Amino acid sequence: AIVEAILDGPPAVLAVGPPGTGKTHCVANVCCAAMRRGLHVLVISERDQALDVLRAKLPTSIRPWAVHLRGSGGWEAQQELQQLLERLSALPNAGAGRSSHVVDRLAAHEKALASCSRRLGEIDAKLKALLVPEDTSREGKARALLAELSLT
Repeated sequence: AIVEAILDGPPAVLAVGPPGTGKTHCVANVCCAAMRRGLHVLVISERDQALDVLRAKLPTSIRPWAVHLRGSGGWEAQQELQQLLERLSALPNAGAGRSSHVVDRLAAHEKALASCSRRLGEIDAKLKALLVPEDTSREGKARALLAELSLT
């Protein structure tokens, strides 16, 4: 029920909670359900380890399509993008013009990722300002921030 509520709700979801509460499991389920609907999914985390754990929870048939662009970017990210391009080129109906289209789309996604990364930094700064220990209305402010994200 929570997965369907997330998919039918706002375009952005913020998963917050202490370790061991099922955030990664829930995000993996949301990713799979969204992909079944033909939607694109972008998961951003402050730590690479969280993305590694999420990727491990995805079904093995989906893992090759989960590109992990590490915070440092660089060689590993380029290698993952190249492997994805090779997988896309091997798909049926992948004509000669299609691979250049895919490269253009990957470049556009890299640009969008950089924009998301900047926005994530802004959101992180806002969350840090909101999540003061003596503040009893954290959930309300977090919901307000999520609502603000849904508008952008």
